[in-house]
Amino acid sequence: MHYAGPTLTAANVQKGLFAKPAMEIRGSPNGLVGQGKTVGLPYDEYSGFGSDRALIWWDGNQEGPVQATNTEGKGVFEFLNEGKNVGYAGFTKTEPKFFDKSASVFQLEATDLFPGGVLPQPTPCRDCPVNGGSPS
Repeated sequence: MHYAGPTLTAANVQKGLFAKPAMEIRGSPNGLVGQGKTVGLPYDEYSGFGSDRALIWWDGNQEGPVQATNTEGKGVFEFLNEGKNVGYAGFTKTEPKFFDKSASVFQLEATDLFPGGVLPQPTPCRDCPVNGGSPS
């Protein structure tokens, strides 16, 4: 909602999101995550993560952080290719190694997702109600 400016409308949110620069992150087809044309796609990207996807399978026996709830439990999604995402054109033409633990991961460190392993600095919201701002 912050991207909308003083007038909250869907069009203003879209303008704000499309104006924000893309962020570098491992896993997207060209290393960028963002909206609009900021990720270098020839069309407007609305999801923020590009048209890339990861191949996954369900491992009902693996214990660890359950991705849907972020709690410890039994049963997780396993990601092929070390969790790397690919664009639709980049999907493997050979049979993927589903159900092969040696070809899958279920958890990555956050630092593994960013260039050089450096997490981006948080952007403080000085005017947010949680920080004493007015909820206009």
